[in-house]
Amino acid sequence: MRVRSFFIKLLEKYRIIWRLLTVLYGILILFLCTTGVENLPKNMFFWDYIDIIYHFSGFCIFSFLLRGFFYTYNEDKSFKLTLLFGLIWAIICETLQIFIPTRSFTLSDLSANCLGIIIVQILLVRAKHSSQKIFTN
Repeated sequence: MRVRSFFIKLLEKYRIIWRLLTVLYGILILFLCTTGVENLPKNMFFWDYIDIIYHFSGFCIFSFLLRGFFYTYNEDKSFKLTLLFGLIWAIICETLQIFIPTRSFTLSDLSANCLGIIIVQILLVRAKHSSQKIFTN
């Protein structure tokens, strides 16, 4: 509970910076998703499906940032808003690749994006409930 309250106080104190960081990270994700693969360093891909791990981990971070972004507006609706906007952003980023000649839309990347958003939110909800149980017993 002490860690959670410390994090919330920090989030409240630096809410403008957190929101700016979230928006900039969302723009970075959009840029990376729409940049041609030939522009990226060749040693970035260790095996054929490493991009799925990149998509998943990138959207996990984005999901965490989004939760803090919406938490400072409305604590009760932050879970739903994060899922809504996170999943919409994941779909937009992957769908835009249809229109870029050097990129391609794949369901595996879209699934990794969406799972990154969903899994982090589930973990945050479970962490919140488990910390409440520990300190109420």
